[in-house]
Amino acid sequence: MTSRFRAQHRIMALDGGGLTAGLWDDRRCVLLSASWPAARLEAVACAHREIDDPHVAPVLASDPEASPGWVAFDCGATVDLELLVDAALATGVKIDFPSAVAFSDGLLDTLEAAHEANRHVGSLAWRNILISPTGDWWLFAVDGNPYLEGNAGAVGLSMAPEVALGAASTTAADAYAHFALVRSLLPCVSLYEGYDRAIRGQAGGRLIEALQQLASVILASPVGTRVDDIPALRARYRALRNLDETMPSGDEPALRSALAELTLRARAPDEVTHGPSSEPIELVVNGRRLRRGEQWVDLRERHVLWRVWMALVRGREAGTSLSVDRLLTEAWPGERVRYEAGRARVYVAMSTLRKLGLEDVIVRDDGGYRLSQHVQLVQDPSQAP
Repeated sequence: MTSRFRAQHRIMALDGGGLTAGLWDDRRCVLLSASWPAARLEAVACAHREIDDPHVAPVLASDPEASPGWVAFDCGATVDLELLVDAALATGVKIDFPSAVAFSDGLLDTLEAAHEANRHVGSLAWRNILISPTGDWWLFAVDGNPYLEGNAGAVGLSMAPEVALGAASTTAADAYAHFALVRSLLPCVSLYEGYDRAIRGQAGGRLIEALQQLASVILASPVGTRVDDIPALRARYRALRNLDETMPSGDEPALRSALAELTLRARAPDEVTHGPSSEPIELVVNGRRLRRGEQWVDLRERHVLWRVWMALVRGREAGTSLSVDRLLTEAWPGERVRYEAGRARVYVAMSTLRKLGLEDVIVRDDGGYRLSQHVQLVQDPSQAP
């Protein structure tokens, strides 16, 4: 690995490496290192060099022949969108509708720029969007989206049926992926009144019909009859907005501000609120109750939350972070739950524990959830007052 790169923290784990935020000399960058064939890494680097778009990170340097091979990108990202969605769902924060429109429009522009360079993504997931502390974002998915290879369970995965069956990606498949990805993010958006009523079926007229038709023509139509490229999808969106003069336009500054706020929330709380010289967080454990100073967190009747807590304690003892899937198995043993519903359960459980007083006790890193390194658990058999 090049000596010019100083790693700060891992953003995403990949086969034989990952995407890591750090410094290239004194410049912020993201380093891709992976045990992929050299030709695969070189293809990714070439795609980033050929696509002219502000949301595709330029290449600083690369050495696909190294072991492992690597590509350094001129990019200040520190988290991915999956982590931001997690933070939004856990805290109840939502971005406003103009910010969501700005993101959708920006992603359309990026995909169109990729197509002009004869590059496709094939599929999209939340982890493909990387975000900086200042709210800037980049798409890491060009050239067939290698970041999702071997990761069919990626959260927010949006993939046209023909691509899932092994067909090559097309402009139509990328239009499908865009629409499905944006749709998957709606729970994190404060919808303006007209749109909110329409998607809930409470508004009549042309808007609800247009929304239903748009979803049908993109998600349910067979290959060859769907929207066939990004300009056609953009025209559909424009026609939808023209039906309601109260629908807000995109607001890029608002989007950057919202992403910056969520990025701060998404970083592990001990990294945000505690410096190296911070005081330990002492938790006194009394049966199924936890005491922090004079505050008690009572989990005696909250069996799921207790199982989540104990899983985190066991993870601490083993020195590992726990993925959402692992927490789902630990907290709801034996239950078969739809993937997205299961993740929602874990997010709600984490949000509840944090609201009960454990906000800076439970943190998240690239491996999942864990107890903060500042936490000290002290056993106390005495009774609470």
